[in-house]
Amino acid sequence: MAKPDLKSRISAWRNGSDGFFKWIADTKPMIPSEKGGYEPYTVPNDEVREAIRQALDGGFATVVFCWPRRHGKTVVSALIVVWRFLTRRTQTVAIVANSERQSVDTAFKLAKTIIEQTPYSKLLVDEGSIKVGADSIAYEALGNVIQGFPANAASLYGKKLSVAQVSELHAARTDVVYQTLASSTIDTDDGLVLVDSTTGSRSSPLFTLAQVAERGADDRHGENSDRGGGTLLRPGLGPNHLQFGRQHQESLQPLP
Repeated sequence: MAKPDLKSRISAWRNGSDGFFKWIADTKPMIPSEKGGYEPYTVPNDEVREAIRQALDGGFATVVFCWPRRHGKTVVSALIVVWRFLTRRTQTVAIVANSERQSVDTAFKLAKTIIEQTPYSKLLVDEGSIKVGADSIAYEALGNVIQGFPANAASLYGKKLSVAQVSELHAARTDVVYQTLASSTIDTDDGLVLVDSTTGSRSSPLFTLAQVAERGADDRHGENSDRGGGTLLRPGLGPNHLQFGRQHQESLQPLP
């Protein structure tokens, strides 16, 4: 791919869901295959495509993919993380493990795998432009980093994040970690919290988040905060969704 052509492609990759799907088509990101090895990701059906489109184009501050097990919700979250990491500047991404002690689990390993196995980003790793560590991935030329964190609010306080991703919120005992992540992205114009989870009990933080969406505003952060934003909740793969709050326009930062 010639350098001028690559620059134009990267420019086209940035713009909302159209850019995301173009990035998928152009780079063919590799994900683990159920048959072993790796295979290029393809959007499985129109409902998933529509869920991604709404998530990326709606100006939401929090997006919840609440799909049944083995329907690709963690893969979609990881792909969005990697897409932002490769196409924008100054992205600080936190991927939160399901453990209070370990900083790396399935979600971080999946993002790392996509970067290491996809030909486009593998070339950047091989030439040293992207540095992959045990719990962090850095793209110094763009000022981007993906960092793994334990599910411990103390390790997340004071961080300013562009994107935060947390899995299986339904199993968490409290929503403290989620609230910390939401607060950490609130000062970023295009800040985004990604949650991928199956459904849980009525006492779970996920159910609380669904109630917030139904009310139409988050009483704890306020609908009229400077950030604006809102939540898109995708319960299953049907056409209905719940959303709350004012939307904000996504601001894109140009690459050279």
